[in-house]
Amino acid sequence: MIKILRKWYPGIRSLISVVILIITGQVLYALATKYFGTMSLVDVRNPKIILFAFIYCIGVVLFTLFLHRVVDKRNWKGFGFRFGKKELLLTIISLVVSFSVLFIVVVLTKKWGITYWRWSNVQLKYIFSAAFLYLTVGLNEEFYFRGYLFRSLTRYGRLPAYVISGLIFVLIHFLQQPFSVAYLLELLLATFLFTYIYDLTGSIWPGVLLHSAVDLFLGMFFGSVNHATLIIWVFNFGTLSINELLMIATIIGDVILILLVSYMYKNKSKTV
Repeated sequence: MIKILRKWYPGIRSLISVVILIITGQVLYALATKYFGTMSLVDVRNPKIILFAFIYCIGVVLFTLFLHRVVDKRNWKGFGFRFGKKELLLTIISLVVSFSVLFIVVVLTKKWGITYWRWSNVQLKYIFSAAFLYLTVGLNEEFYFRGYLFRSLTRYGRLPAYVISGLIFVLIHFLQQPFSVAYLLELLLATFLFTYIYDLTGSIWPGVLLHSAVDLFLGMFFGSVNHATLIIWVFNFGTLSINELLMIATIIGDVILILLVSYMYKNKSKTV
């Protein structure tokens, strides 16, 4: 019995941390909504949103580092703070690919008559605000889900670590969003991509930067009420919806990035 408990205790401890994170997040969100009004990351004009995102991000990061160093007693080197030249190159190429795929999809759908859009009169300051917001999202999610949860679960095998950490990632996102098949597919691809990058590179930073940038790009191109949206969509009746178009663009981009990472690290064993 003691051996069994010792074997499964780290996994149970990881799942307990998930429960703590969910409850804390829900409580903070409820309190913020009560005192600040409706909280939505699409409203980049509201400084309270930015403050809330920053405080929550710092809290999750500190919580994650506490779990890693104090609870699990792991060294800092093992978390993945290094950011070498190859990781920098991967990050730059990934950012270019992500932006290019989304831009090409946007342009082609208009050219082929699937959609119509026009440039919005977005203010530069709102784009900077959105970039900061999405950076906090990318930072806290990558630190916790990849840096802590995935790494902690790899002791039970990589496949269980991918599956369990990925499903929890998806579940938490649906706590604040209505369920849809398109969004589910986006989340599953995204969590695999970011976990795969972390698993191969052993660095947390490519995932943080790519995660933040992809969220920003999607908000800029496909956001509906985000004041950092670059374009305004008008869809032709009976054709693709914005969610379907978003799903197509995301799938194409994620598949290309997965192939890119596989190629760049094809001769390298898993580092996590």
